[in-house]
Amino acid sequence: MPEHGTPPTQIEILAMDAETLELEVQRHDALYHEHNQPEIPDTLFDLMVERLRQLRPDSPALLRIGGLDPDASHDNAASPDDAEQLHTGDKVRHSVPMLSLEKCYSEQELLRFFERIEDDAVATPKVDGVALMIRYDHQGRLLLGATRGDGRVGEVITENIRRVQGIPHHIDTPGLEVRGEAYLPLSTFRQRFAEQFANPRNLTAGSLKQKDPQRTAEVGLRFIAYDVLGSDEKTETDKAALLERIGFTPAPGSRCTAAEGQALFDRLSTERASLDYETDGIVYKAHTVARHAVLGTTAHHPRWAIAYKYQGESGITRFADIEWSVSRTGAINPVAIVDPVSLSGVTVQRISLHNLGIIEKLAGQPLTIGDNDAYPLSSGARLLVTRRGGVIPHVEELMEPGSNTFNIPTTCPSCGAPTERREDLLMADHREDCATTGQRRLRHFADVIDAEGFGPKLLAQLYDNNLATEPADLYRLNRTDLISLERMGEKSADNLLAAIEARRTLPLDTFLAALGIPGLGRTLARTLASRFRTWEHLRNASREELIAIDGIAEVLADGLRQGFEDLTPVIDNLLGVVQLTEVEQESPASGPLDGQSFLFTGTLETMKRADAQARVRTLGGTTPSGVSKDLTWLVIGDADLEKFRAGWRSSKLKKAETLRDSGEGPEIIGESRFLALLEVAEA
Repeated sequence: MPEHGTPPTQIEILAMDAETLELEVQRHDALYHEHNQPEIPDTLFDLMVERLRQLRPDSPALLRIGGLDPDASHDNAASPDDAEQLHTGDKVRHSVPMLSLEKCYSEQELLRFFERIEDDAVATPKVDGVALMIRYDHQGRLLLGATRGDGRVGEVITENIRRVQGIPHHIDTPGLEVRGEAYLPLSTFRQRFAEQFANPRNLTAGSLKQKDPQRTAEVGLRFIAYDVLGSDEKTETDKAALLERIGFTPAPGSRCTAAEGQALFDRLSTERASLDYETDGIVYKAHTVARHAVLGTTAHHPRWAIAYKYQGESGITRFADIEWSVSRTGAINPVAIVDPVSLSGVTVQRISLHNLGIIEKLAGQPLTIGDNDAYPLSSGARLLVTRRGGVIPHVEELMEPGSNTFNIPTTCPSCGAPTERREDLLMADHREDCATTGQRRLRHFADVIDAEGFGPKLLAQLYDNNLATEPADLYRLNRTDLISLERMGEKSADNLLAAIEARRTLPLDTFLAALGIPGLGRTLARTLASRFRTWEHLRNASREELIAIDGIAEVLADGLRQGFEDLTPVIDNLLGVVQLTEVEQESPASGPLDGQSFLFTGTLETMKRADAQARVRTLGGTTPSGVSKDLTWLVIGDADLEKFRAGWRSSKLKKAETLRDSGEGPEIIGESRFLALLEVAEA
């Protein structure tokens, strides 16, 4: 059996005995459903399950696929009826288990499903995201949000769910529970995260469990609904109509008969490349809700639904070469060049390897900058590759090692600046004339301001012809410049000039997000624009002023200030050609704690830190991420308070004491006193 972390090959799976398969099925199922950290693609897991079903059809592991353990005790989990007393991270029992789905892989199996349901079906794409439940109270307010968990018990993440697009905070039909998938749009993943993360699903799962809900909001997750509980709708079509009416985006459904089922699967399969989310199959449900009750469920899955999974997503190819691409953020990212391989109907020759850490995991050996002799991942190696969700090519496994040299460039392939390793990324202090970084900065700027027509190919032409090497140059283009380009007519040139002229006045938050500073996304840009109102005020903001803002820690504050400094010439040139408008200032919550700020350090004993922060904000206070002279209170748990009095000091406490010695900064208090302050404020 392969070591944990090393995916088995198809041959190894077929060679496993029943006992080994049971252990592997249980382990990989838990990695996917409970930990959101899958080690193998769905195709290999499905092969394990089918092989186990052949060898031991009565295996208990088959009943627990999907994380569901019918024998597990959940005495420590709360009821969803206690939602108002639940906090982030608490365990909650699902009112109706969130079961897994039975799978099929052929038209014959699909026809047997139709024979069983004796009904038409509604087919919807099987979104490969993170399953969630959202419950609304008797007034239609969003009361509770939780993960699927093990199918019977999920984890409360209500505050994070409020930051997911497509989930209304209030509906006009009270008492409903909505279920669906949170996902990261593929367009967002490719534009913002593909250089750092392996796939959208893992990023989605991690974002939903962020301790700071603001971080969840910045990722840009969305939600697509596939079911609603507590309604009287008679059909799946009626359910979808209800979901749309109350503000959700229902999974797009097509009704079909048994005779139409395979043709519909074939059609939807060809259309999935145009979808903005990963999907690994089509879900068929009995159309009439009454049939659901008649058919019932097994311990593992509903008998009235089935997932017809896509096949042909995996292939084996030869690793030919490596190409290094400079990203907008300055990271130099590896791209594998492979022999042409057909995956889900598309010929793939280039596959991102993302970063050095992923290469080392695939090869099982560390890397050094420069030549790595006889390295397993080198020309001639054979790779198992997939198109995850039928969309994104991904190297799953090193099947046969190579024995040639793997070279990590010692200089930037674009500008020649020396490279260095920073954690798992290959970085360089790029020179000002680094062409690749310059082109990507142009692309990011044009994307964020939504300059219609300024796509990657045009921007590369402008850069190569020295017509636009920085964002400000886009506003200095004229008709003569544009029509000098290949295949550019006068009408096209006029349309481009009109498009950029329409973006000559920019809201401050759009301007900030378009600069491309790491960590400065649209949400944070709006926060900064609302707080400082003008670029001059923000540019001159001190480190302490930035840290005093909710969600900005010291590292991010330093990164913002350094980013503004590094881009001074770029920003100054832009300010010569664009006009900035202010963003409407957000009115903070008012209350008895107006003007007071609370920072928490260490472990609180009576509540979680996120809950303490939420109570402060509800009462009009603020919860900055770092110590500054403007901070009012630094709160530590009572146990840590005793250590503090005995001489122990954390970095935050040391800084707070230094400020106090100079007559500024926060008062240091224990949790008991903080609770007393809350009691007075809430009275």
